Amino acid sequence: MLRFGIPTVPQTKDRNMTNAKAPQVTTLPNGLRIVVDERPGSGFVNMGLYLMYGNMDDPQGLEGLSCMVGDMLMWGSPSYSRKNILDFCKNGNEIFVVTETEHTHFMATVFPENLENALSIFTSVIQNPLLLQESLAYEKHMAMQNIKRSRENPKAVLAGLLKAIAFKDQSVGRTASEESISRITREHLAAQLEAFYVPSAMVLAISGDKDKESAIALATKTLGTLPTKAAPVRTAPIFVGGDSRLAQDRSQTGIRLAFPSPGINDSDRHAAIMLGQILGGSMDSRLFLEVREKRGLVYGISASNLAMQHGGLFVVAAGTGDDAKAESKNIETMIPVICHELLDTTRNITPEELQRAQNSIRMSFAQANCSSASMCAFMGTTTLLAGQPRERSESLRIYQTVTPEDINRVAQRIFSAKPAFAAVGPLEGLPSYEEILRLMQKEPQKKTPDSPAPSMAPRS
Repeated sequence: MLRFGIPTVPQTKDRNMTNAKAPQVTTLPNGLRIVVDERPGSGFVNMGLYLMYGNMDDPQGLEGLSCMVGDMLMWGSPSYSRKNILDFCKNGNEIFVVTETEHTHFMATVFPENLENALSIFTSVIQNPLLLQESLAYEKHMAMQNIKRSRENPKAVLAGLLKAIAFKDQSVGRTASEESISRITREHLAAQLEAFYVPSAMVLAISGDKDKESAIALATKTLGTLPTKAAPVRTAPIFVGGDSRLAQDRSQTGIRLAFPSPGINDSDRHAAIMLGQILGGSMDSRLFLEVREKRGLVYGISASNLAMQHGGLFVVAAGTGDDAKAESKNIETMIPVICHELLDTTRNITPEELQRAQNSIRMSFAQANCSSASMCAFMGTTTLLAGQPRERSESLRIYQTVTPEDINRVAQRIFSAKPAFAAVGPLEGLPSYEEILRLMQKEPQKKTPDSPAPSMAPRS
């Protein structure tokens, strides 16, 4: 990610979610889609240009290329130099670019009168980027330094192991290295820009103090001049699963257990998100209470569903305490307890758990609805990945209608699949992958609120 300007945390007036209708999509002749959320009187505008181009589109052997393209565009064009962009951000505006797995987004927070300038900058650097050799050398050096730092970060190493085994031998499962970064040339950058930076693969989301008519007129004047081209067809990734472990002399052991799950266009996604909330979304979740509070087996544990365009990942993340040798018995016990709790959700969801999950989601929606930055991201990503912006009030209504039986059914769907397991740190005490598969096939038992299943009891 490359960020210019002073980070701001603008506040907007509270909005009634029941009145927060999904904005309409306006499509320009060149294929660019525009969604606008009007917030009169807020005094600023959040803008996001979302592009269907991310890490999963990197060619084999050139991992990191998509990130490099985004960072290189921020070096400017003949019309807007790097200094021009920095000067623009000195006056309270902010511009940055982020490349993720599925998409790249260019973000700007500006005063209303500066929206046209921000749109002009984005249009200019996409149409006619400088792509100077000295700038590329600098960005490659910075990328390599970041890769080296990531190797010292257990969470980053663990994330790389997990996606490599979850999506084995696929672009989405590969990670950038010094070797792949060193191969990137100016010609590679230009080819990716030509293929992927096309209006039909873009969504412009605007939320703030700018009326829809004016916003569309400015977008037409700037991004509307990009040439019309067909968007490339992307191959959907396939979850494979398996086991990947890296023994390291560290004080802590981190583990990830992942399953294929409903994606952003799957009707089961709401129940999957609520399942994550019930299992590991807060301090009153099952895994936190059972694994951490009651048994003291980990210092941290969570569960969540990551919904992507062509499917998702349901991930359980946990880490042991500081003394790995003393924690070896805890590690041995931790996985069986986690597996038992996962399987238990295929049968047992209490009304109280359901209500807590619904209230938590309702609160997150209410808070996000007050943020134009959050609304901008919501409109941009849902329009890009789902084909149209979604109405938050309707999404909230669906969450409120999810039943315990819905969550049981989705839990069965998720946890019946072959998982991906990754671990980093001291590995003594961890069960084999075959044992994890066996544990995930056990029949869940009914349990009382205060007593775990006998077979899951911690060792003394």
